[in-house]
Amino acid sequence: MPLASKVLALLLPAALCLSLAAPRATLAGEPRFRVVMNWTSESVSPPKREFWNHFDINFALIGGRQVEERVNNNPSASDIYGRKQTKTIALGDEYAVGRWPAVWRVLDDKTLIRIVAYPTHSWIVRVSTDGQSSCTARFEWRLKEGLTEYQGWSASRKTTTRYINPTVRNWRCDILRQT
Repeated sequence: MPLASKVLALLLPAALCLSLAAPRATLAGEPRFRVVMNWTSESVSPPKREFWNHFDINFALIGGRQVEERVNNNPSASDIYGRKQTKTIALGDEYAVGRWPAVWRVLDDKTLIRIVAYPTHSWIVRVSTDGQSSCTARFEWRLKEGLTEYQGWSASRKTTTRYINPTVRNWRCDILRQT
């Protein structure tokens, strides 16, 4: 059995448990997850200050071979910066997150990872499930060799920023029920 199918086989019991626990709610065929994370870092340029960031990804495995993801980097309902993105991607295929390449990969029979390759670093989101009813997420910023600062884009400032010390402040991972 392909590894992606094994992951799906482990995730489907979680979906079943959730649907049994809430008889009025059903999952529409495929398991769907939501990972929300808030993190801080220290801006090096423009002017030094600590700043907060928000990351929200809602994704589903489709047929054990694809991931449908919806990303929102703005926690406000108004979404004034228009940063929502929805894409369907084959596992292992490269796609764009803004200007940067990204990929979803199966790490093992209970874990998917999403890697975005920025100019200065890779950002990795690792989502694991117990195969029943819960999931966990881990986040890693990995600087490229020889670099000491991360680089990103500030939508609110409309400029490139350099920062240090990215730190996860809070996060959650949910297996969603769909009605």
